[in-house]
Amino acid sequence: MLSAEAAPKKDFRRKPTAPDVFVKVLRGRTEVIRLPGVESNGNAIRYEIASRPSAGKLSLLEQPDPNRQGHGFVTYAHGDDEKSTTDEFEYRVFTPISGLKSSPGVVRIRILDLPPRLGAPSTLAFSAIVGESSTAMLSLTNIGGGTLSGAVRVRLPFSVAGGGAFELGRGRSTNIALRYTPHETGLSAPEKIQPARQDPGASIMLRGEATAPFAVKTTAEKLDLKADDSRSVEVELVNLSSHPQKVTVGFDPSALVEEIPPAALAPGETRAMTLRIPPSRKGPAEHFTATFSTPAFSLGRSFAAPAVPSRIEVVTPEIDFGRSREAVLEVRNSGGVDGRFSVVLPLGVTSIEGAASFPVSAGQEKKVRLRLDTKD
Repeated sequence: MLSAEAAPKKDFRRKPTAPDVFVKVLRGRTEVIRLPGVESNGNAIRYEIASRPSAGKLSLLEQPDPNRQGHGFVTYAHGDDEKSTTDEFEYRVFTPISGLKSSPGVVRIRILDLPPRLGAPSTLAFSAIVGESSTAMLSLTNIGGGTLSGAVRVRLPFSVAGGGAFELGRGRSTNIALRYTPHETGLSAPEKIQPARQDPGASIMLRGEATAPFAVKTTAEKLDLKADDSRSVEVELVNLSSHPQKVTVGFDPSALVEEIPPAALAPGETRAMTLRIPPSRKGPAEHFTATFSTPAFSLGRSFAAPAVPSRIEVVTPEIDFGRSREAVLEVRNSGGVDGRFSVVLPLGVTSIEGAASFPVSAGQEKKVRLRLDTKD
């Protein structure tokens, strides 16, 4: 009897396949990668990671619906290194029913760099008192890729406090201190800067507003005429600064105002002072400018002084014609402007000048010669 060995059974079941995948990922970013898989018999498939990447990490492997075929998904997060240009990992597809597994599929990843891009505020605002400084921090960030370098350069009244150069890798930030030191009140001309030439689209507008270190307050801008013929007005100096201020007061060269010693004001202090034209400096109406100054700031205020009127006084208390039948009437103008006086002469008395009204200059005297006409 002949015998023969039984031939081994052939396994016609086909393994699932895991096709290779090619993807691009931005440096330092996270990407969800789709994993394909094929099982020719239509059975449900599952996924597993066969090898790990070297420049990134995998997480959140999402399996397809277990009751049907589908695609898996895995989350790939690239690391912070600046040198890697490629990465890869392997995955397998298997069929839970048959237990058959695919050969490893390779996911090849190309690491791409974004161009450098500057992240910065569009406007940086300052406020300061004239003669003092305020400082603000300018925050710069490379929100792109690669390396972003440049320097912050500004013009007065703005300046860089320290070095203005910077070099920023991807996602890196730096703070640069900018100082605002105004020399006059009001809004300074806006300064537009472009810290990085690599990113000319990013520009920053610097805006500054300056206020006075002190204020001059007064209820009037016209001097009052006093009974003693002096003229004066009261003003107040207020130190608006957080630092002591020494304020000097000057006047037009032709002004008759008394000199005023400098006023040393503590922070927040208010000091009253008098602008005064003494009686010895009588004169007509005038306008003058008082200039209040510190080393860093000057403020001019205009004032008006009324005229000291003419004041005619008789110097000779009595008139004695004597034998010559002539006498002198003497008057004085002690006021500040020219004046006139008139003489009403009694019968028989005439003015040698032949006039009854006479001008008298300010601060001057006038002598009028009189004649007594009588019949012998």
